[in-house]
Amino acid sequence: MTLTQSLLTIAVLIATSAFFSLAEICLAASRRLRLRQMADEGDARAERVLRLPHAEEYETLAGFLMIMLRRVPKRTDSVTWAGYTFEVIDVDSHRIDQVMVTRSAAATAGR
Repeated sequence: MTLTQSLLTIAVLIATSAFFSLAEICLAASRRLRLRQMADEGDARAERVLRLPHAEEYETLAGFLMIMLRRVPKRTDSVTWAGYTFEVIDVDSHRIDQVMVTRSAAATAGR
């Protein structure tokens, strides 16, 4: 493969990567707009999701836990937020496999 072909291949790969990154950003933005619309219509669950701390920094429950713990979670790590406790049950390498979500005692008592 010549230098020109190699450079052309790299340029095509960069353009393809940019396309998919932009598509992902658009999808995330449309989800946020839909959540805002649902919250404006009175959906309490959507309002709760919009109040998540640092919500722009993650897309998944695993990302939420990493942001809240400020590190990769380990088995038995837990985070309490808005009356719920999120406990990491199983981790495979750096991937969270299972999380148990329970309502905290204070939230249950106020019910």
